[in-house]
Amino acid sequence: MTKLGAIIGAAPDHFEVLAGSGGFFYPALVLGAVGGVLALANVAPDQCCQIHRTAREGQHGQAQELQLRMIPLNAAVTDRFGIPGLKAALDLLSFHGGEPRSPLSPPSSEQIEEIRRILKETGLLA
Repeated sequence: MTKLGAIIGAAPDHFEVLAGSGGFFYPALVLGAVGGVLALANVAPDQCCQIHRTAREGQHGQAQELQLRMIPLNAAVTDRFGIPGLKAALDLLSFHGGEPRSPLSPPSSEQIEEIRRILKETGLLA
């Protein structure tokens, strides 16, 4: 956040800064980012739009609550399971994720169950 704040603070008025991770999307908006390029938005587009909208409307409690709920999912589809996990999450949500390309391997059945659990905890999967 320190580096992002420095970038936003040093940017000319006409320059728009985007957050690069769903893990810090809301704090980035508070610092002055105008949006984001988020892997999380592939599996939780409505929630990412809601974080953006509520932050811009000054509904910080609601934006913060949703941000905190999305952090485990963001970590799962980026750091923890990477692209294979993102694709598995898309498949679980009835989108088309498909198999990851070589040299990446599909997630194990245990990993898929962990992704399913996280999707349920975030309210994205019944």
